[in-house]
Amino acid sequence: MRASTLPLAISSETLLLPDGGEIGPWVIRANWDHTFTPNVLNNFNYGYLDFRGSELSNDSTFASQLPQIPGAAAYKAPPQINFGDGFVSMGSDLLHHESRPTSIVNDLISWTRGSHTFKFGGELRTLENNLRNNNNQSGTFGFSDLTTGLLGINSGSPIASFLLGDVDNASVSFNNVDTLYARGKLFALHAGDTWKATNKLSVTYGMRWDVSTPSVERYDNMSFLDPTASNPGAGGLPGTLAFAGTKWGAASYGQRHPEKTYYHAFSPRLGIAYSLSPKTVIRTGYGVFYSQAFYPGWNGGVAQDGFNTTPTLSSSQGGLTPAMILSEGFPSTLQRTPEISPSFLNGQGGPLYRPLDANRLPYSQQWNFTVDHQFTNNFYVQRGVCSEQRNAPAF
Repeated sequence: MRASTLPLAISSETLLLPDGGEIGPWVIRANWDHTFTPNVLNNFNYGYLDFRGSELSNDSTFASQLPQIPGAAAYKAPPQINFGDGFVSMGSDLLHHESRPTSIVNDLISWTRGSHTFKFGGELRTLENNLRNNNNQSGTFGFSDLTTGLLGINSGSPIASFLLGDVDNASVSFNNVDTLYARGKLFALHAGDTWKATNKLSVTYGMRWDVSTPSVERYDNMSFLDPTASNPGAGGLPGTLAFAGTKWGAASYGQRHPEKTYYHAFSPRLGIAYSLSPKTVIRTGYGVFYSQAFYPGWNGGVAQDGFNTTPTLSSSQGGLTPAMILSEGFPSTLQRTPEISPSFLNGQGGPLYRPLDANRLPYSQQWNFTVDHQFTNNFYVQRGVCSEQRNAPAF
């Protein structure tokens, strides 16, 4: 049963649909251990995680039974109608599918030699965001009391504006590229040693090296801000919309992503454990930890301005003159087709800024100090302090 505040035909809620029979993560894990010699062991692991499903408007089955606004991009769901003054909205105009597969492969070799236990390994991570987006194609329309009120006087009603068809603000999405495939990878190598210096003292030390590629779009259907390139539509001033890769003519950036891949993410680790007595152990440690350069969020940091466009309309004269008349639909002058141009966003808001001069991955420094003591066979006490210093992401 679909949960809805209003009747389903004008419901503003959405419905989650299963993909492959269920909603939720698909998890696959496999590992293989091999003994080369009594003191050399190998451990191999593979893991796969994928969350996938679809979301659509509750009222989507009524798209052909309710009025369709002329000039909209499509009519797969009824339009979304918003009111001011605390009235509940009607419709949601939402339809998208997503999957977020992640694969991790790592291998670890352990070699025991005398009082040392050496460990060497590597890891590969691949992250993906796969989206099919058809949201807001029927349009979103806002109605205000200003359109039916008097300027400077608290009057009018958004419901009256709706009955007259006087729209205060509106938007509609033209998704010429309705798919997005964000991709990112991380490669890592690491080596370490646990040294049993004495019967009471153990020292663990090592180094990890991470190389993380910034997110890209599988087919280079991606755009971003280039703050240094000359804008032909703004008298040569710096700042243009750049398009990933090389297949977009003069608007091509030439590279798949604007950031420089960072190759200096070396992470030292140190840990010390000392036994004061058979029942008391002191431990301390320090380490540097880097994170992957894959942008958070549903789109993985991929913008598609120029491929897709969402024009907006607003009322004028303090709200007295409507942005459009609902029955007349969207004006034919709206931008509907792709515009692969460095000047596409001139005078508008820009896409996600992905810095050209990113010089490091996000990282943190952490240290800890603890004292463990066993009072009885079943009673332990641990006391300690720890600290973490996080550095802001460079991109």
